[in-house]
Amino acid sequence: MIDFIKINNLNIGPRIKDRFDFEGIFSLNSGEVLTDKKNSGYLRNLIFTIIPGGQFVKLQGSIHKYANGGKYNNDRFTLARFLNVANELKDYISSDDIINTLEFGINIRTPFDPSLFIKNIISHLKKSVNKKVTAEEVSSIFEYTHFLIKIYNKGLHQGPIGVNILRVEVKYLRMQKLFPSGLKWSDLANKDTWEYLGDIIRSKFSEIIYYDPSIDLDQVPE
Repeated sequence: MIDFIKINNLNIGPRIKDRFDFEGIFSLNSGEVLTDKKNSGYLRNLIFTIIPGGQFVKLQGSIHKYANGGKYNNDRFTLARFLNVANELKDYISSDDIINTLEFGINIRTPFDPSLFIKNIISHLKKSVNKKVTAEEVSSIFEYTHFLIKIYNKGLHQGPIGVNILRVEVKYLRMQKLFPSGLKWSDLANKDTWEYLGDIIRSKFSEIIYYDPSIDLDQVPE
């Protein structure tokens, strides 16, 4: 369920710089390393960025994709799988690191084409939908100040072919509304946190208003 995360300041950031190669930016004229530019290193979809000055290292990326070799996030990502990832990343992320952005979602295999449902979404409560329908993407997005809801056809670009996958995700850009006291990396290893996030997804999805074209309005009593 946990997917994209962003940590603006890793506690052990300065020590990470020696663990894998960071892409440096150089002057084409002198060959000098431009220390006032951001440098990035990559680890199975996770991006570690050294902020100019070298005192801070930022992390962002999909934990779910990391668990799948950095390639996809169309299957189930359980708490047990997250615990394995957390153990693998213990030399990069400390338990007290603060999560600044969090995206969490579920992949639902449906007996129908998810695009049929997504195309008929009208709103989230009174919020109008931002809809995109192309050959590569069918999605409905609701953008708020501190979070967004995205519902889309995951099977269109991550297969497997012939499998219908409805993706429902919520992304919090401002964590105060979700966790007023803040969210630590270690909190994501807590079952109660996952249950709380699951309740958030169910609540947001239940507030979606959509039109069912299969209803015969002529047969509806007054």
